[in-house]
Amino acid sequence: MDAKQYKEIEAQVPTIANYGKEVEQIEAFFNAKALKVEETTPVFWNHVLTLFERIDEGVQNEFDMSEVDVMSAEAQQLTDEFEAFIQQERAFSLTEFESYLVSLYFEQLIKGADKNE
Repeated sequence: MDAKQYKEIEAQVPTIANYGKEVEQIEAFFNAKALKVEETTPVFWNHVLTLFERIDEGVQNEFDMSEVDVMSAEAQQLTDEFEAFIQQERAFSLTEFESYLVSLYFEQLIKGADKNE
């Protein structure tokens, strides 16, 4: 990501400085999958970086998933590949709910929808 985007994210997600290695790994994943890092928002980074924090602190989220919409196969596959990619470098295991949230962001990137929702 460029310096301007980093500063914008840092203003809303100060912990980004604690996760430099992970940010680089996420960028590498996006590049490998031809996704545009510049199309991500502070909302995406806030979610992913706080997810790292929750994993590190052992306080992950789990909610009833019986009434959620189904994501596209492409978004679900990207989420599975993302999880496996991050696991190559650090502890990273998503709950069903967290996987759903990450899939939402990938779905938005794929469709080019409003990424601030």
